[in-house]
Amino acid sequence: MSDESPLHIEHFGKLRESLRIAFVYDNHTEDSSLDQSTARLIQELQARGHEISLIRTKTKAKVMFAIGNVFEQTLVKKSNLVSRALKMGSPAMAELTHLWSIRRPDIVFVSADGALGWSAIKSARKLKIPSVSDIRSKFTSTNQLDKKAGAKLFRGAVMAYLRKFHNSTQRTLIHSNEIKRHLSGLGFDNLEVVPSSVDTELFNPRKRSETLRKSWGANETTSVLVYFSQGKKDKNLKWIVRFLNQSKFELHSLKLVIITTTKDKTEDKNIEHLFRVSQLDNSELSEYLASADLMLAPGNFDSSSVEIVESLASGIPVLCQTTISNNKLLIHNVNSIIVQSEKEDDYLRTLNDILKKREYIKHMGFNARQSAMNYEWNYLIDKIESIFSSVTSRNLPV
Repeated sequence: MSDESPLHIEHFGKLRESLRIAFVYDNHTEDSSLDQSTARLIQELQARGHEISLIRTKTKAKVMFAIGNVFEQTLVKKSNLVSRALKMGSPAMAELTHLWSIRRPDIVFVSADGALGWSAIKSARKLKIPSVSDIRSKFTSTNQLDKKAGAKLFRGAVMAYLRKFHNSTQRTLIHSNEIKRHLSGLGFDNLEVVPSSVDTELFNPRKRSETLRKSWGANETTSVLVYFSQGKKDKNLKWIVRFLNQSKFELHSLKLVIITTTKDKTEDKNIEHLFRVSQLDNSELSEYLASADLMLAPGNFDSSSVEIVESLASGIPVLCQTTISNNKLLIHNVNSIIVQSEKEDDYLRTLNDILKKREYIKHMGFNARQSAMNYEWNYLIDKIESIFSSVTSRNLPV
């Protein structure tokens, strides 16, 4: 074109590469918070222009994903291959291979470590489609198996299966450096840390409700503790309840709110300090957290869990117990108090001391909110997009 041309032409590349993502999901339980997290992830990826196809197991739940956008969806029947507690999608390799041969995805994201997930990984490998897996279940906590006959053999078999499963993908997403260290020692490869993220508008100190606090019998001088129950045989909760019974704090100055994820009809008699609630939706949960003053995370509580990130975003610090010193999320005496000991007495002694420092707790609550701002959903999606891009840009082995 001559210099006298009246046209000025410029070429611009794509602002963002759009991917066709096959999302394979197996709902192990009826945990609504898990489903909401999955829905939010899909929603955010769609908002950035990615095309989503969802392959998931059928569930009895009437509302699984509250997503406004439209996406392709394939349902797979469940089967009780192992037990009622671990429901897996029935093997569907032929179906998935046929599906992806017709409409080939750029990447397969497997958030299902059962038979459905294994079928998806095998299908992806057959078609030379890159895959990424996600470790969501707490299978690393195997202490309960020790009490059963054949526990070591069973635990070894499960670990061998999971190791082969996740090592068959190009990347495995995990929530924290603690989990990465643990799994690396067990032979898991290609681990990528993608921290739990939080909706900082939903989980916000502004949600604090004096009406809710009054329903707990709390006033302006009351310290309200919040604890996420780890199940019916939660030994750490027994520590805390015993502390409440034996503490010298007056009834009006200390309350404990226990949040469970299941329909727990257990009544804690003769403990006026304590309130137990179950199955809160995210809107209710955000109000409960913002109305508390301190979150308790003793024992084996994952220090990078969704519950902790949501607590920090709600403006409440965390009393955590861990022997790991370099945690990026929790910073001792800044947004949390970290007890670097596995002993019950050390944790309860620290709790007793910190409850006498209300202004100190309040100051850390402000810092907690600020630190949580680094874990907004945009950060998570940026990280996942970066991982997907690096995986899809590489040639897969034949």
